[in-house]
Order: sequence, then structure tokens, then C-alpha cells
Amino acid sequence: MTAILTINSGSSSLKFAEFQIGPPLHRSWHGQISRIGQGNGQIRITTETGDIVTEESHSFDRQADALTWLFQWWKTHTGMDAPAAIGHRVVHGGTQFTEPERVSPDFLQALKTLQPLAPDHLPPEIRAMELIEEQLPNVPQIACFDTAFHRSIPPVAQRLPLLRTLAKGNLRRYGFHGLSYAYLLQQLRELEPELVAGRWIFCHLGNGSSLAAVKAGQCVETTMGMTPLGGLMMGSRPGEIDPGVILHLLRSEPLDPDGLAEILQHHSGLKGVSGISSDMAELLALEATEAHAAEAVALFVYTAKKAIGALAAVLDGIDGIVFTGGIGENSPIIRERILDGLAYLGVMLDATRNHGQAAVLSPEGHRPVIRRIVANEEAIIAQQTAEKLGLIS
Repeated sequence: MTAILTINSGSSSLKFAEFQIGPPLHRSWHGQISRIGQGNGQIRITTETGDIVTEESHSFDRQADALTWLFQWWKTHTGMDAPAAIGHRVVHGGTQFTEPERVSPDFLQALKTLQPLAPDHLPPEIRAMELIEEQLPNVPQIACFDTAFHRSIPPVAQRLPLLRTLAKGNLRRYGFHGLSYAYLLQQLRELEPELVAGRWIFCHLGNGSSLAAVKAGQCVETTMGMTPLGGLMMGSRPGEIDPGVILHLLRSEPLDPDGLAEILQHHSGLKGVSGISSDMAELLALEATEAHAAEAVALFVYTAKKAIGALAAVLDGIDGIVFTGGIGENSPIIRERILDGLAYLGVMLDATRNHGQAAVLSPEGHRPVIRRIVANEEAIIAQQTAEKLGLIS
């Protein structure tokens, strides 16, 4: 068996999957190590059919320890010394990286210069690549970028309305969740061959949330900007706020830039407004009795609905909407509330299909079509990795 391992490194988690090289590429199992460095860690690995391969409690002090465990488990589980290749999700590629890249010392040095653009994401991703180079030096690694999908956005939509001498270099709008959106587009080529070249709004709704407008198979606009902080309200991030709010907080509160960054990254959004949690399911369960939970949910829905209207204007109408991500896939109530009031765009939701978690959520034959597609960023990472290394054509 020849396999590709995909890695998605977070500050306190490690998501991974194994793909057998086909044709076609086939995911055999996937898993996650959570709460790295926080104690009470959990490991869960399941097959594609949902069978549990491994589930245990295990605390890892460092990301390196989690990776060492993963590679030892992989060797024992497969009987092989190492995978054929490892593909990484990399959140930000700046203006430099718009295609998958082979990991090398020069590449890592260049990527480190972009860390200020994604300080919560890039450091653990870079650290994982360095650690794997130490542990498995003969295994090729490929970096796959979330920002690459959005490189087709028109220049006018990339530009920041700042003093020209400031708005240069990497200061521009990028967009994120690109690997997720690439998977949706790939799926639509099979599921909606007659409509895929039309006007689509992709809704990746989860702890991190964004929308993308796709026309003729190309991204033309998205809600996130230079960093993953912007756009929609998220689990613990605020999305778009008046820049004056930032200035006011820095001037009026005992906050330095690092302290404010901590608030914006980890204590805003659903968590900040509710004062309870960043978990949408938990807030929905509480909204009938907790006013702040209800307000947080309502604000999330409002910002998503408003963004759909804005992207529909960019697209000059819509032929379809796709929901994905933890909230987008799993919450019929949120989908229903977001789409309520969008009849002026022709949107119609079938309540039975929606609450039954169907693949198509609009009435049979209706346009625009509303779809629900389970996110699979790992499949795109594996595909891009295999293509970059010539393992598949």
C-alpha cells in the first residue's frame, strides 16, 4: 500500500488522515489529537465507515510528542516505516504562494515572514513541518494553501482602501477556507454538471466562518480579508468591525496590541457576545432561557444573511448555495434562519429535506439549488500533494 498522510496542525490540536493512492485517492481513516499541552488530551481515529480504530485519553505536552505518537501508531497500524508523502494545510500563503509547494529550508524561511498575517495558525503549521523533517527526513512534504483558491478575485476586490504607501506588499485582501471551497467546487462538477459554471455562494460555517462567491468556476469575492479575523462573526472571532473600535479600545482600555489580539482571536464572536461558549449547538440549547445566548445566535445569523445578500449583488444573482463546515453541515435551524427572507433571490428551502439533513435542501428541480456537502479539506490536500509529486496524473 502506498499512502499519503495529511496534516492539519493547530495550536492545541492535530488533525490527520490517510489516503491510499489510487486511482482514485481513497481516504482509509482520519483522526484528531486534541488538547495538546492542556492535559486531558484525547485521541480518536475512525474509518471512513465510522468504525472506531483508536479512541483513548492521552496527554501530550508538546506538538512534537503528538507527532511522534502518530508516526509510531501509523507504523504499527500499517506495517510500513513511513508514508509516501505528507501534505499540510497551510492557512496563509501571502502573495508569494499560490500553488502547492515542496517543503524545504528556503520555503520555511519565506513562510516565516508571513507569520504576522496569521499568528494563530502559521506558527504551529511551520513547527509541524520542521518536526516532520527531523523525524522523517526522507519523506517529501507538500504545503497546500487556503489562500490559493481566492487568487482569482479581481484586483479591485483585493485592494484595501488605505494610504497607497501603506497598502503595499502583503497588505491586501486574500480569503481563507480555500481548501474547503476547492472541495465543494470539485464535488459540484459531479453533482451539478449543468450548473457548476454558474453563480454560487459557498458557506463554510463553523468555529471559523466565511462565505465565497464563485462564478464560472472562479472565486470572485469572499468575506474574509487580509487575515482570518475578518468577515462573518465566528466562534471566538468578531469578523468585520469598525476600525475605530480598535482605536477606541487601545486608547481607552488597559490593552496593548497583544492583549487586544488575544481578545479578538479567542474571546469575541459567539463566545464574547454570549459570555458562555463558542459552540453553536450549546448556545441553541440555551437560547430560550439565556438572553445573551439568543443574541449571539441572532447576530451570527444576521451577519451570514447580510453577507449572502452582498455576494449575490457581486454575482448578479445566484444559481446555488452550498452549506459546509461544522455548523453549515449539522445545524438545520441555522440554515433555515439564514435563508429566511431571501425569497427575493429565489431561495426556497424544503423543511423536510433540511431537517432530514438531505444532500439537496431545496425542492426538487427548484433553482437556485441549495446543497449541503460535508467538508473534506483532507481530500484536496491529498490530491494536491499527489499531483505535485507526480503520484497521480
